[in-house]
Amino acid sequence: MSSLSSLNILKTDEAASSLKIEVENTLRSGKARSIFGIDNPISIPQASQETIDLQVQGLEREGFEKVWAESYVQMLKGVDKIPEAAAAKVVGFEDPTVSLVPALNGFRTVLSNVGIDAPVEWITTNSSKFFDSAADVKEGINDLQQGKTKKLAEVISNIDENIDESQVKEQLEQLTDIQTVDLPELEFNPAFPTFILDPFSLGLPEVPTGFTVPNPAFPSVNFAMLNLFMALVDGMKSVIASMQELLGLIVQGVGSFITGVVELLINKIIQPITDKLGPLLKSLLFAAVIATMISLLIGSIVVALIGFMVGTGLIAFSAANLLGLIQ
Repeated sequence: MSSLSSLNILKTDEAASSLKIEVENTLRSGKARSIFGIDNPISIPQASQETIDLQVQGLEREGFEKVWAESYVQMLKGVDKIPEAAAAKVVGFEDPTVSLVPALNGFRTVLSNVGIDAPVEWITTNSSKFFDSAADVKEGINDLQQGKTKKLAEVISNIDENIDESQVKEQLEQLTDIQTVDLPELEFNPAFPTFILDPFSLGLPEVPTGFTVPNPAFPSVNFAMLNLFMALVDGMKSVIASMQELLGLIVQGVGSFITGVVELLINKIIQPITDKLGPLLKSLLFAAVIATMISLLIGSIVVALIGFMVGTGLIAFSAANLLGLIQ
């Protein structure tokens, strides 16, 4: 289980509809949405309005859900297998707020009750400051598990001088869900089924409606999806290899860290994807789907990698918020 599950942002039941909406937006705008302000690396072929309208109509047919939506769900589930291992703990980086996550809703209520109008935005703005006081934060959370609120109240009021320490101390007494979080075994192995789809469920060898392969000699949908996922996995491994350098960005703010990870991921995945899938990317719908999946998946990957590196705490929560994953 990854940070996606811990933060309750892995919503596979909504994935098909969100993918469909985003692919239509990509088709109509001629480009996939940017990823935290960084342009999507996949170009969308130009097409007439009539062709675009036909492709959009194809999104409503059964083939789209069976082929593309199911592939997207499987990829999300693969990303969710990245453990919240806090791998960087060995080099002195660990989110000191990991134990707050089970009580995150209560913590947001505490902030609201002490005068913070937008608790989620407050957490996002101040999450990196918890790193600056990591020892005090951990001590405060440990005390809170024993019903003592003074230390954590002191930390929070020091982070934001507008918060009254005595008031937050009183509110923290209502926070009862704090618990010790046991870290899983350190292993990075985002899994994905060898065969994404049962070809017989698609009615093959008939090509699914709305999907036109430029040349039938080129790879199948399954092969294409596996290549996309493996490119993403290799990109994730590159991020982990650069972990110490990237973690230095956290002290500059969560946004700086996200930018660093997204840029590295895009740089690592674009060449393998275009090398393997280049001919298929000449197809309008195929290119739109691949580009859209990259935009959607990278946000989830960033949050899961934060959990792997420093554990799932306010840093991962803040990243999810900045990436539009928190409702």
